[in-house]
Amino acid sequence: MDYRYKKKFWQNTENKEKYKSISDFNCFDDRIIAKDDLIKEFKPHYNIEKWIAYYRELFDIFFADYKLELSIPSKKIKYKRIANKDVFLGIVCDYSGLKRELKRGEIDLPAYDIILFTLNDKNKIEQEIRLGELKHPLFDPPCIPMTVFFPVKTVHRKSSNEFLVSRGIEKIYLGKDKYLIQGQPELGKELKENAFFYYDLWSTVSKILLKYIEEAMENATEDELK
Repeated sequence: MDYRYKKKFWQNTENKEKYKSISDFNCFDDRIIAKDDLIKEFKPHYNIEKWIAYYRELFDIFFADYKLELSIPSKKIKYKRIANKDVFLGIVCDYSGLKRELKRGEIDLPAYDIILFTLNDKNKIEQEIRLGELKHPLFDPPCIPMTVFFPVKTVHRKSSNEFLVSRGIEKIYLGKDKYLIQGQPELGKELKENAFFYYDLWSTVSKILLKYIEEAMENATEDELK
């Protein structure tokens, strides 16, 4: 089902144009190394800054209602006011775990948590309730996550008992015992496409949960909100 829907998804002109507008970057950090260091090269070097910027743009595209922003230590909160209430519904965007994984050569997704909060006169959080990870309990994950997508694309069966592992990198000899280590361009394209597709499905099912929370808060009495 994932593959059939994915094919249909990329036939949509709007999806292709949105993707094209934010995906023109090298998601790998290509490096030149000495021959003696080749043995250490068995995972891609990811362009951490570009990946984080890409995920932020994906969030802004697929959660466009959450325009307001607060900064807390090492995290961002994208949020919106709940109608007729002095209460805000927010999504805590945490990129710290993602940074660690990318440094290790592992592709992953940021962490997102739901938060309800109020603000004081200085626009600082006064009270808050954390509601856990932003995910729909029946659709988690909504499609192949990045951590699984990578091995799907880099491990290939040659026979019933033999596999070919590409590791997603190319080693190009430059002369004078120097090598260029670069991520496979086609793999980079597929990783970016899968992330875009993932955010589309994830946002669709997550908004069901967010709408439920928002409506519950809209209908709550003042006493219930205390």
